[in-house]
Amino acid sequence: MLPHVGLAQSFPEEEDFVLYSVKDGLPDNAIRAIAQDNQGYIWVGTPSGLSCFDGMHFTNYYTSDDLSTSLPSDYIHNLTKRPDGKIYVGTFQGLSLLDPVKRSFTSVRVPGVDSIAKNANSFEFVSLLPNGDLVAGSNVGIFVFDQNLKLVFRYVHYKISDAGKVRMQFTISMLSLSDGNCLIEGAKGLWLYHTYEHRMEKLETSFMGIRVSYAMKPIGIKDIAMFYDPETSGDTFTIADIKKSTLGKTIIKKAGPLDYQWNVQYNLIYDSLFLITSHFEGLMLATLDINTLTFKINSPKRFLSYHFRSVFLDNEKRIWLGTQYGLLVQSFTRQHFLHYPLTSLKNEYGIQSYVRGITRIKNHFYVGVTDQGVWEFDTKFIHAKPTPSLGSKNIWNLCNWNTDTLYAGTQWGFIMSNQNTSHMNSQQIGPSGATFYQYQDRQGHIWAGFYGGVLRYDLHTGEKLMWTSKDSTYFFPYNDAWGITETDSGYIWTCGDGWHRWNPYTMVFDRSLARLPGTEDQAGNAYNVVSNGGEELIFSIFNNGIWKWKPGTKAEKLYIANRAFQYVEEIFPDPTPHCFWVVLKAGIGYLNVETGQYRFFNEISGLPAGEVIHGFFLDAKTDSMYIGMDNGILAFRRSDFAFSSKAPSVFITGLTLVNGGINPDITKAISLLASDRDFSIQFSCPEYEYASNIRYEYRLSDQIWTELGSTPSVQFANLGAGEYQFEVRASSPNGVIGNPATLLFSILPFYYETWWFTILILMAIAGVIFLWFRLRLTQLQKLEKMRQSIAADLHDEVGASLSSLQILAELAGRNKDPLQQNEVLSRLRTQTKKATASLREIVWNIHPKNDRLEMFVGELSRYAGEILEDAGISYSLHADPIDPDEKLAIASRQQLARVYKEILSNLIRHSKATNAEISFKKESNLLVICIRDNGRGFDPDTTERGNGLNNMADRMKMINGHINIQSAINAGTKITFSCKLY
Repeated sequence: MLPHVGLAQSFPEEEDFVLYSVKDGLPDNAIRAIAQDNQGYIWVGTPSGLSCFDGMHFTNYYTSDDLSTSLPSDYIHNLTKRPDGKIYVGTFQGLSLLDPVKRSFTSVRVPGVDSIAKNANSFEFVSLLPNGDLVAGSNVGIFVFDQNLKLVFRYVHYKISDAGKVRMQFTISMLSLSDGNCLIEGAKGLWLYHTYEHRMEKLETSFMGIRVSYAMKPIGIKDIAMFYDPETSGDTFTIADIKKSTLGKTIIKKAGPLDYQWNVQYNLIYDSLFLITSHFEGLMLATLDINTLTFKINSPKRFLSYHFRSVFLDNEKRIWLGTQYGLLVQSFTRQHFLHYPLTSLKNEYGIQSYVRGITRIKNHFYVGVTDQGVWEFDTKFIHAKPTPSLGSKNIWNLCNWNTDTLYAGTQWGFIMSNQNTSHMNSQQIGPSGATFYQYQDRQGHIWAGFYGGVLRYDLHTGEKLMWTSKDSTYFFPYNDAWGITETDSGYIWTCGDGWHRWNPYTMVFDRSLARLPGTEDQAGNAYNVVSNGGEELIFSIFNNGIWKWKPGTKAEKLYIANRAFQYVEEIFPDPTPHCFWVVLKAGIGYLNVETGQYRFFNEISGLPAGEVIHGFFLDAKTDSMYIGMDNGILAFRRSDFAFSSKAPSVFITGLTLVNGGINPDITKAISLLASDRDFSIQFSCPEYEYASNIRYEYRLSDQIWTELGSTPSVQFANLGAGEYQFEVRASSPNGVIGNPATLLFSILPFYYETWWFTILILMAIAGVIFLWFRLRLTQLQKLEKMRQSIAADLHDEVGASLSSLQILAELAGRNKDPLQQNEVLSRLRTQTKKATASLREIVWNIHPKNDRLEMFVGELSRYAGEILEDAGISYSLHADPIDPDEKLAIASRQQLARVYKEILSNLIRHSKATNAEISFKKESNLLVICIRDNGRGFDPDTTERGNGLNNMADRMKMINGHINIQSAINAGTKITFSCKLY
């Protein structure tokens, strides 16, 4: 296993950083604080707000009037993460506790007199103590809060009378100590806060031999701080181990007057590397010796025009730098390059030998070098010894088979050597020509390309076959083969001076191409080729980049963003599908030929100085890569550089209602109103190298997964009522799918979708049907009653009259006396006239055209005129104007007419009146009929009521009408009766 090493000895150049600014979504270019939460999101504090970064988008947060849900101020001083993942946010006007999961804030402001309250709440420095308390330093003093932001201690250095007279700036820096206390640098020296006693102690003018006027900065190691004396002429840096009471000093000469303040940030990165950032002179990389408490500068200053405010190292060892121009991020992750220089291997002329091949047999490495043959090394590449001669010291390539056999391609041939004997048993296989390349196929054959042809050697049987350009039986079309590979179907392809395919079924080279289709216009030959699975080949054309080709199609060039990939020396397959290591003139590359992702490493990335030559070797046991260089061997852990195979974590960040409602708490099950059926759900995957290549997919309540591409949100419109489970997951560029994030929500139904509303509707429908049935039944009953009434009338009146007519007719027929016959005939005529009148009345009442009130009043008036004139009684009629469309129900007409006729009949027979007055009036919705006479009258109180008067009263009750009789002896009679028109 490779030892853990830190960054390379030179600091990355500016171009290896990515700069994010307001154009990318930051609220301000001046970055003052950086932190990372437990989910992996990067939080950035600026003077204009707080921002959360997921690798693609910045989400910004600001202050509002409600301190319970927002920041106390947009001006952010610092960010300090607690072990539980919550983040303290120190601002210009208060302190806030951020819950990154809920994206919520709990804020407090220290109460105080208005004249110093502003300075009291400007918390520029905070320190988290081992007991969980937070020491917050402001411009006026020290305030200590517990985990719930309850103030447990305060120390105010300034008085109210100082306001406006002195510059309030008490806190300069803080250091949390392992004993639970906190060392504080104040405006006039050092202080010690005793956590468990809740008291401040002013230290003496000298602390551990350090003048208290020194500027103190923590460097990221417990109990260790750096003190800087700006008054010294040589820039003295003193590192103090507070717990051990030991000191170490380093002096760095000033480079000029602008070097004065460069003690802004001292941040430890990795185990010993240490970053110094300056106000005016950029940043430098240093190595800290923890034993002597001294450091040395490893690199020149970088970013000389940048003013640094904060430095942060994330979980993946990326460096984040807060500047006045924006957020700088180191574009590559931690670099673990080891360099084993083989300076002792020089040729007879004193020239350093190149490493051309590396392989491992058991616990020893075998390294082939130019002009020096093969050397045997231990696993540390320290102890070396030459192996016996292989017939040539000029090595081109090296590989091994089984546990003891070494194969070397040399200037003078292909050599096999057994390393498991006391003496090197070497033998030459094949011709004595230069062997350029060797490849082992899946059948256990070694293929070697040499000048003039190709050799196949069976490792099991020792059989060897050669194909050359001069042999007619085993013919090879061209002279040399610089690259050899095998496809999944067993075909062997060689490239170099043309392309050739060996057919495993016919045992001959059956296909030759001078150029692959699509590459005819490209300069240079193909020097290496590897299989990409199936029949597809990946190859490079010298000075023309990397290509892929599948037989039967045109070759396609893979355009790589970094122009360094145009100059390819060699391609080596990685165990990850579609991924390859590439030897470049400018360094080393790692490439996924399917997604187009790449990573590039050179001296700036930490690659040691020198040229990468040849000889990849992957040690599967330790996952370590070894590459030959012109001055030694480069080693690194493959997984530190390959694309991450870690499953990406996706987090749901919000639910936004389209109608502008409040964004609910996504950490709980959400209940949405019926009107909130249009909404979107946001999510993201914290990824800072391949964020644009992350792919999302979602599903709703166990439906099939739906792809979203790189869009980190999904919109729902008019979703039905019910309970839902929303799931979203992300896949990495390598196709690794992470676990889904889940959000439970329900949508309440509209009132018309509820069960109770359905029951009400059914009840209402049932009620309407019932009422309709009752109404219909009532109408049928009324119709039946009317039919019965008509039948009764016909029976009582017309029937009786017809019976009388029948009897009189029979009497007239039997009686022979003329006088008696005349009398009977007279009675017959009278009875016939009466029957006709009754029938006419019945027909008139039931005829629809007589429903009009105007017709009814006219008929009653006609009837009164006929009978009163026959009786010799004078009369007068009066009727109010009547609307022609006014109607009167048939039942009312029938009963009113009978009462009317009964009254007129009584008037003629009993009143002995000579004059009568009849009036018809319409009062509101009432028809009022009044009949007055000048007859002899009667006393209603003493007169016995006969059937006539009782019948009239009963008939008026039947139609909900009223009748009023007014009469007196010798004073006439007045009868008024009325009923509703409708």
